[in-house]
Amino acid sequence: MTPSDARSGHARPGRAGRTDARPEPAAPAWPVESRPERLRYVCGAAAAFVAASFTVAALLLPSSHDGFSFHRGDQWAIFLVGLAVAGLCWLPTRPRLRANAAVVEVRGIVASYRTVPWDMVVAVEFRPKWRWARLILPADESISLYAVQRSDPAVAVRVMRQLRALHARANGDEAG
Repeated sequence: MTPSDARSGHARPGRAGRTDARPEPAAPAWPVESRPERLRYVCGAAAAFVAASFTVAALLLPSSHDGFSFHRGDQWAIFLVGLAVAGLCWLPTRPRLRANAAVVEVRGIVASYRTVPWDMVVAVEFRPKWRWARLILPADESISLYAVQRSDPAVAVRVMRQLRALHARANGDEAG
């Protein structure tokens, strides 16, 4: 620590003996959070079925059939492929939605989080024939909210009410 650091009460970053550890910024509170609930059960059942099927196939693989012989490595390969396919069955459960008074964070099936400030959101819609909700952005753009799905009616209604309230508050419309 240099004399100027001692006078200011700050240590240089990366130096041992830091005198004033600045607190990490607090994570924003997320009053609205959602993810596909019922889909977790369907994907879990599918993953279990796929894993069990490939395991049985690997165990019952004949050691010799019409001049071609399967070895222990072939059985392991079939088993591991089954585990990989079972893992892929869980991908539809990955979407998440988090929102607070400032921003909406949306994660899709394979993409990372996308953060959108409320002032960029024109509307939050869930039309009768849609499978999931959408954020409507300027210039006819939209972001699908895969975490708010028609297959979870109670969750979808609750989350949509909360999102619309946050959107109305962010736009200064308290009646919405």
